[in-house]
Amino acid sequence: MKDIFDIKQPLNLNLLNDNILLISFILSILLLLIFLLVRWHVNSYKLQEEINEKIKTLKDSFIETIDGLNPLESDFPQKLNFLLRSFLNDYKILPWSIRMTKNEILRRAQNKRLLEDFVIECEKAEFSKNKLTAQDSNNLKSKAIYIINNI
Repeated sequence: MKDIFDIKQPLNLNLLNDNILLISFILSILLLLIFLLVRWHVNSYKLQEEINEKIKTLKDSFIETIDGLNPLESDFPQKLNFLLRSFLNDYKILPWSIRMTKNEILRRAQNKRLLEDFVIECEKAEFSKNKLTAQDSNNLKSKAIYIINNI
């Protein structure tokens, strides 16, 4: 009977018993790394939500201020230019999230560039020798609100 069936040796558990401390240490390190990764992932989502809320609050406050400006005042371009520059400075200070995709980063950079170009346009209107007409002032105001809304 012994010749027909091969007898398998029992599983050698001595190797596992000898290295149980090392194995448990490695497993605990892996669990700690997984926990830290999940925690970082959740915190990055919270950070992104905070950044979006700050941008929304900033946009709303500046839109209300710009909307309250009277385009018929003689110093309208100066006020608008000052407001846009302060918005641009505040917008640059806002942190960029780690979780932003390449498209979101490009969109924010394009928005910043568009706002900078519009600030230059307002400076030209501010220092122009020709006085702005009511239509030109309204156009600047509308464009400022449109740009800030779309950031």
